[in-house]
Parts: sequence; structure tokens; C-alpha cells
Amino acid sequence: MNFIKHIIEFKKLNLVWQSENDSNHLRYVVAELIKNESGIQLRYLNASEDFKKAVSFGFVGYPAFSVEIELHNNRVLEAFQRRLPPRGREDFGKYLEMFRLPKNSEISDFSLLGYSGAKLPGDEFSIIPSFQEIEQPYEFLIEVTGFRHHSPIPIGEIALDSLVAFEAEPENNIDPNAIKILIQGKKIGYVTRPLLNDFHNWLSDNRIERAFVEKKNGQPDRPTLYIFVELKAKVSTKRIMV
Repeated sequence: MNFIKHIIEFKKLNLVWQSENDSNHLRYVVAELIKNESGIQLRYLNASEDFKKAVSFGFVGYPAFSVEIELHNNRVLEAFQRRLPPRGREDFGKYLEMFRLPKNSEISDFSLLGYSGAKLPGDEFSIIPSFQEIEQPYEFLIEVTGFRHHSPIPIGEIALDSLVAFEAEPENNIDPNAIKILIQGKKIGYVTRPLLNDFHNWLSDNRIERAFVEKKNGQPDRPTLYIFVELKAKVSTKRIMV
């Protein structure tokens, strides 16, 4: 089992919504959770294409936060903490391990929302961190999107620690920004949409040190595969004046 060594205290998280009515099962970023000196804010991305597309599929806002108000400041973190188990639970350490966080992690609830995804059973919402402006090395765990639909390799034949590669797929007719995930040259699925811009930047900057299969889960008819991604520090392009 591999663990995250460089835990990031995020400044921004993306609130993601997925509709059962969308035949492509795409995830749309509908709001941001922003951490600043005054606390945690929720800001709906009303003008974004993702938000408009989500509304067309029936999105009406996150419970307790009206979409009629763009920016919410009151008890935002408390509302989302309900998506996390109590820290006093005996099995809380096991919960952290599910996301490859060490049991003794002194991680804030805000960042834990990002690392865990804060997904509830039967819920249409999840949370994905924003890795923008993070220049130090770090690691994270992601699920392979669409694995059961796209992988020609049965999950039982995929070994833990198998190396994976990421490759842009501009010919994708659903999303030309798509990035596919490959094992030995075979496509097993995709990077989730909310992380595509980050992945394009990492590929461009050659920041992905290593990526490999870390965890297999799910039922036989709904298998899930998780990838552990290790990022190098960003190399500064600024010239040093002498």
C-alpha cells in the first residue's frame, strides 16, 4: 500500500455534479469551495458552460445553498463536513487509508473533502481538488473514469503496481480535451473531466513522475480501478538576473 507523503492544504475545491439523465455520464463543475482568511465560501459558477449544461440536465443547486445567490459565506464548511465521518470513530484511520492518507495525518476537514471526494451513496455530488498554483511535489489517488465501459482488460487481469500512461485524445467526439489512461498501450478509461486542465499542464511540463495501479474495488458488474499519481516539483522558468 502506497501513502501520500506530501499532503496539500488546498485553497480551492471544485464541487462536481453528475446527472443520471446524461447519457455520457459526464461530471460538471458547478461551484467552487474557496478557503480564505474569512473562512470557507461557496461560489456558484453561473456563467460557466459546465454550470449551464448541468442546469439543462436538471441541476438545481446544492441543498441549503440557493443557486439564486452566487456567493455563500454562512456555515459552508459545516454543511460539507456532514459528508465526512466523525474523527472520533474507531475506524477513522481506516477511512484515511482508503484514500492513501496516513492514519496520523493532521489534515484539515477542508483538504480531506478534496482527497476523499466526499461522495455519498446514491448522491450526485462529489468534490475534486484544484491543483492550480501548487508547485511542490505531491501525490494523489484518482479513479479511472469509464473503466467498466472502455477497458478491454478484465480487472482481475490487472496487477497492482502496473504502470499507467496518460495520453491526450483530441479526436474524442464527446470531449476533444479528453485524456485517456493506458496500460501497456491499451486504453482502460479516462481522466475525470474536472482534472483535465491540470493533467494537460502536467503532461506539458513533464511533471508526472510515476503513475500506477494502486487499488481495485467495486462489484463484479461495476468494477473500479484507482491510480496513484506522483508529481515532481514544477521547474521554474524564471531567469535569474546577475
